[in-house]
Amino acid sequence: MLDNIVKFFTSLRLTVTCLTLFMLIVFVGTIAQVDQGLYIVQERYFKSVFVYWGPENADWQIPVMPGGYLVGTFLLLNLVGAYIARFKLTRKKLGIYISHAGLILLILGQLFTDLLSRESAMEIKEGETVSHSSDFRLNELALIDHSNTEEDKVYALSESFLQSKSGATIPSGPLPFKINVKDYWPNVNLVGKEKEGYTRIEANSGFNNVFLKAMPPETAMDKRDVGAAVLEIMDGDTTLGEWLVATVLDPQKFNYQGKEFSVGMRA
Repeated sequence: MLDNIVKFFTSLRLTVTCLTLFMLIVFVGTIAQVDQGLYIVQERYFKSVFVYWGPENADWQIPVMPGGYLVGTFLLLNLVGAYIARFKLTRKKLGIYISHAGLILLILGQLFTDLLSRESAMEIKEGETVSHSSDFRLNELALIDHSNTEEDKVYALSESFLQSKSGATIPSGPLPFKINVKDYWPNVNLVGKEKEGYTRIEANSGFNNVFLKAMPPETAMDKRDVGAAVLEIMDGDTTLGEWLVATVLDPQKFNYQGKEFSVGMRA
């Protein structure tokens, strides 16, 4: 039994199969970038165990092909196993051992890059000083307490957390007040006048004459999603108002218990 497992993981047939599957993933993933864009394809085809497919708007998906992580794991085991099982230090085979070691380092390097690397950008406007960088694609909800004249206190909620609370309430807890997330959209287009296909946002505070249309995720490299949400801020059981927040809208200020706050979505 053990011999069969060792033969399987050290076989040349497994090497060829993994390399063929990698070629298939690269080909299919490259074609998919036309409709899905680079970042979605990276997550779906290369940074996954399986590639899943399901009908549009369906709540189920099935695996249709192995993903990059699965194929990479088998190829790594195959290379390491073959390296150990057939290792005999001779000058004639030195080139083979170096090439095997190089492939192993290449796969491990790509794995750790995927797991540990973070891409971000620093946007500096003219005359501005910046001490941080931000993610290219992720947004967050920022609640800022301006009551301290020396520094602001910032409460930041990730976009994924905000999306998970759509239609629910974020309890006060670390926040100074409760927030009802009335609606959330991962990507929208906003206009200031009535337009076919657009819905007027019923927010009674801040920007209240805005029309919105939900959009599919952006796939172009030079564009990013415009996240938006309608938030109701609560003082206990009393509403302080409803605000439309979006990454393309400026933060909106309000008062709570004698303190000035601002709320907004930001990159």
